[in-house]
Formats: sequence, C-alpha cells, structure tokens
Amino acid sequence: MRFSSAGIVFAGVGIVALALAYYGYRKQKSFDEIAKLATGVVTDILITRRQDSSLRGASPTPYYAPVVEFRTVGGEMVTYRCDTYISPNRYRVGMPIEVRYDPSNPTDAQLNNRLLALLFPIAFTVIGTVFSLIGVAAGLGYME
Repeated sequence: MRFSSAGIVFAGVGIVALALAYYGYRKQKSFDEIAKLATGVVTDILITRRQDSSLRGASPTPYYAPVVEFRTVGGEMVTYRCDTYISPNRYRVGMPIEVRYDPSNPTDAQLNNRLLALLFPIAFTVIGTVFSLIGVAAGLGYME
C-alpha cells in the first residue's frame, strides 16, 4: 500500500490539531479544578473591527469584549480584560457578570461560560478530525 504525500500532509495536520485540542482540553480541565467563582461588574467594553472578506466594500464588523472588575475571596480587586470578542454586543457597563479565576494568580481569569471555555478544544477537534479523515481518504487513494 502506497500513501500519497497529500494524504500524509493532511493526516499530519489532523494529528497536530487533535493534539492541540487535547492540550487545550487538559489545560481547561486543570483550570476548572482550581478556579474560584466571583461576580464582577463590566467596567468597560473593548471594541475591535474586522473586515468580513466575503463582503467587499462593506464596513468592518465590530466585535466586543468586556473588561470586568471583581473581588477575589481574599478581598483583592482585580481587573480582567476578556480576550474573546463576540458580535453582536451582549455586554453593558455596570452589568454584573460571573468570572472564574485562579486563586494563586487572579489575573488568570475567564468568563464563566462553558461554551467559550471549551471553544478552542472543540474547534481543534473538528478541524483535526476533518483533516485526519481527508488524509486517510487521500492516502488510501479515494481522493485521486
């Protein structure tokens, strides 16, 4: 049996993506085991604009991320700048919002949203599976 080079490349990319998904899952699981929950307040909303490549000539789409101030169990005030931007905006200044944080490093925080927390592992699992299947299919000669 002879594998095509394209099949090997696709399978390799798939395996790397699956490894990244596993790493992201393990990292999130470790965070979940130590994280403490706090209710904070949105103090600011970060805005970035991205051009949708499929809509030539359209104005860039705004994406939003909250800046949250919360108090740790120990009483320390922490400001967390979320690095996950969404559109449309679901945040407003003064809005209460739950965050989870590492008690030994409170600036290591994330919004208390399971979908956002698992987005990286889920996305890389899908990508890895698709690339691996294409690689195997190409390697076995089904995609010639």
